[in-house]
Amino acid sequence: PVKLDFIQNEAIEGSQLASRGNDTVTVVFPQPLTAGQTLQLKFTYAGAVMSDAGGGLLYVGARGTWFPNRGPAMSNFDLEFRYPPEWKLLATGKKISESTRDGMQEIRFVSERPVPLAGFNLGRYVETPVQTAATRLEVYSARAMEADFTRSQIPPPRSPAIARPEQRRPTPPLSAPLPPLQANPDPSANAHKVGRNAAEMIEFLTPRIGPFPFSSLSLTQLPGPNSQGWPGLVFLSSYVFLDKSERERSRFSTNEMNDWVFDHVMTEHEVAHQWWGNHVFWDSYRDQWIMEALANYSALLKLEQDDPELFYRILEQYRDDLLDAPEGANTRPFREAGPVRLGGRLNSSRFTGAYDPVIYGRGTWLIHMLRELLKDTAASARQRPRPGAAAPPPRDPDALFYSVLRGIQTRYAGKKVSTRDLLTAFERALPPTAAFENRKSLDWFYDGWINGNAIPALKLENVRITPSGARTVASGVIVQADAPDLLVTSVPIYAAGSGKEPPVLIGRVFADGERTEFRLAAPAGTKRILLDPFRAVLRQP
Repeated sequence: PVKLDFIQNEAIEGSQLASRGNDTVTVVFPQPLTAGQTLQLKFTYAGAVMSDAGGGLLYVGARGTWFPNRGPAMSNFDLEFRYPPEWKLLATGKKISESTRDGMQEIRFVSERPVPLAGFNLGRYVETPVQTAATRLEVYSARAMEADFTRSQIPPPRSPAIARPEQRRPTPPLSAPLPPLQANPDPSANAHKVGRNAAEMIEFLTPRIGPFPFSSLSLTQLPGPNSQGWPGLVFLSSYVFLDKSERERSRFSTNEMNDWVFDHVMTEHEVAHQWWGNHVFWDSYRDQWIMEALANYSALLKLEQDDPELFYRILEQYRDDLLDAPEGANTRPFREAGPVRLGGRLNSSRFTGAYDPVIYGRGTWLIHMLRELLKDTAASARQRPRPGAAAPPPRDPDALFYSVLRGIQTRYAGKKVSTRDLLTAFERALPPTAAFENRKSLDWFYDGWINGNAIPALKLENVRITPSGARTVASGVIVQADAPDLLVTSVPIYAAGSGKEPPVLIGRVFADGERTEFRLAAPAGTKRILLDPFRAVLRQP
């Protein structure tokens, strides 16, 4: 072995240290490297990446920089750990061996296939196995919450979060003070419920997008409000293990959206990351939105099956967050921070915290719009049920959408996916009725929606319903305001009669610019023409 010189960045402190770690090392080679040359580097290093959070919990900091790497990359990992016997350690990969030596436990994990990240969690956990059809699922939770559970407000997140609950809105004043918390809640009491939520998410996604990518899944409690989903290992927020009343008594700055996220989205989102982000991965920071959006929308798809109205309420909250402005002097709404393609660059001094509303909010809406486009154009003349209607459609209206997602999982297993790859997959499935300017292309969607930040205001003008022989013709103008001149939007148009029958989709119209005329065949007895009544397009209320 040849000893090499290296340069490490100066030590950093405080919040930067917690979120980034001492994360830059430059290795100096004795001579220039050549293209295609293979090298093996051995790093010897040390440092604290865990801090005691109390309650038998440790906070795992620097989760992305605890081992030398050049960013997430599909790799094989072989991990060995030594730790005290009264603790439990979980890691990415398959457990190969476990033993005790010199009063310490030793454990080894090896990845089953190339994965983008490797990590571990350690705590005084209670193990709760949960029965699933094909995947070994275990929940690891403590018998107490972290020490700062009863502080007036939980500390700000110390690392990038996945599906982080919204904390910008102030908590409404309580009509009466809450009584003091009598005892520290026991998260392990709800471990089986949390595990069942994860198991149901696996059972929901498996027949739709493909088998669970790993042989097992460990859900491990992580102090604080944030969660992350790594290959076969989920760092799951302590607050997911509590019910609403327990969270309120923690003095956590809670609101309705937080409760929705903790109770219905966060666990499912992290489970979905096993497919989106771990089985397939994003190509560059400009494509990171894909994995967050697909994981988040997958969680919402499960929610839509259980509670359709809440599904739409969360989508509307995401829209409202984009139209809101950050706290402070800046009065510009979050949507103006930029398109989803900016990734981590969305956060700036002018738009503090813009990453979440744009990546999770707008990104989720983009996937929703693609889904609705396939659903509508594949059955353009077929009546759709109202959201939450008891009677199912005669065939799965999302069959085409799920076939695209399955195709991505198959084609890019263990590989990286770019935004162009995503759109190509959807373009292959586009029916002829979805062609813009007679081209089977989603360039208009990329230019205006993925690479743009518009949320247009849409309305109908000059609507006429005219009997024409044996048929009825609906005509009018779609007005698209508060949007760039070149924005193209595929707008679903519905016809409604005078009775209680649900509206009928009569076609989609590409709104190209400020005013777009349309002329569509409508059913006999049509009394009203409706623009996007089922919230298929991200638009202003």
